[in-house]
Amino acid sequence: MVRQLVPLPSRGVSLEVDIHFIEPKSTSRSGLLLVVLHPWAWLGGCMDDHVVAAVCRSALDTRRFCCVVRYNMRGAGASGGIRALCTSVDAQDLVVLAHELLLQQQERQEQHPSGQLQQRPDSVPASAQPTDGIPAAQPRLVLVAYSYGSLVAARALPQLRPHVAAIAVLAPPIGSLGRVMLGAGSSWGALAGARSTVRDIPRLVCCGDRDQFVSVSQLRNAVQQALRAEAQETTKAAVAVEASAARATSHTLAGVATTTYPPAAQLASESTLELVLWPDCDHFFFDCRDAGALEAAGLLGRYGPGTTTTSPFVGGVGGSAGGGVAHGSRDRDGAVGRSVAIGRDNRGIEAAGCSTSASNGSCTGASNDAAAEARVKGREKLRPRHRVKLSKALAEFVMGWLLAKAAEPEQP
Repeated sequence: MVRQLVPLPSRGVSLEVDIHFIEPKSTSRSGLLLVVLHPWAWLGGCMDDHVVAAVCRSALDTRRFCCVVRYNMRGAGASGGIRALCTSVDAQDLVVLAHELLLQQQERQEQHPSGQLQQRPDSVPASAQPTDGIPAAQPRLVLVAYSYGSLVAARALPQLRPHVAAIAVLAPPIGSLGRVMLGAGSSWGALAGARSTVRDIPRLVCCGDRDQFVSVSQLRNAVQQALRAEAQETTKAAVAVEASAARATSHTLAGVATTTYPPAAQLASESTLELVLWPDCDHFFFDCRDAGALEAAGLLGRYGPGTTTTSPFVGGVGGSAGGGVAHGSRDRDGAVGRSVAIGRDNRGIEAAGCSTSASNGSCTGASNDAAAEARVKGREKLRPRHRVKLSKALAEFVMGWLLAKAAEPEQP
């Protein structure tokens, strides 16, 4: 492990960076570099946040990444500068830091040095792109961003696009408060908006259905709008190709008109954008009152690499450094919602959630507390035999999804 200040002269700040170099498995040829982003520094967010720490531990346990990096944004921890009020400042810091990390990792792969991140004599110019001087093949960047960090990563994604293999955003605060205070609308637009330029990148959105900063309906509508926009663009492209082919082969206008195209639902199912809602979980992923709901939704152990932690990673003990009270109460009462999943890999989760809802139909008309209690009792048999550590379960799920989308298959 290497924890040090990395100067970014072009940005006028030095950031505290925690780097873990990994000796990959002999059966893996992965050149993936993982960068994990933390919550908002103004509310105490830092790289020792329990979700960030859990993601890094899970990544280290897989031994499928050549390097695992977490860092403190400006004003957090030992990083210099003043805490940013908007995502654009932190996003540009991420772009420059990613440029430096990618170049350093490329040099490390070529020269096999001891592992210390060497400082460059020349500063990285502010206009530099992450592709400058880096071969197109390796290394590849994987991003996991939590809370405010998800807005930063999304904002920087168009500039990082040439080297990003996949991205997972956890609990993005894209509700009304986030749009007003943090400019979440522009960040979501860069990630999944109608004019997004990153639709070819696998994108995972994970959020609790009791999140304090975005409602289920807001998030579902945002994702569905993104899927419809992607389907429309794909349909237009398909029509243009067919029309061009028809003209080239002298097809008649009637022949072109009778050409059939895939329905929008099919095109949406082939999207690289996926949404998974975690039942009975809030923004902070401290705990889940109904672990049976997670089991019913197929979220426990679905991608997980195992339950034994062997990494030397430290941090994240005792909950989030971001402070749950500052963000909002995590014990808000309410009915247990079902799991919702959008995307070709999550049909099983959606089916499980639907069957769970159907089995609880007898609760109609009861009070919220009574309905929630009935649902919990109805899933007693589905409860895992051990206590679920929610941040760990989330991290394992995310790591499995990222590796399934971004990593080369392991060699036998």
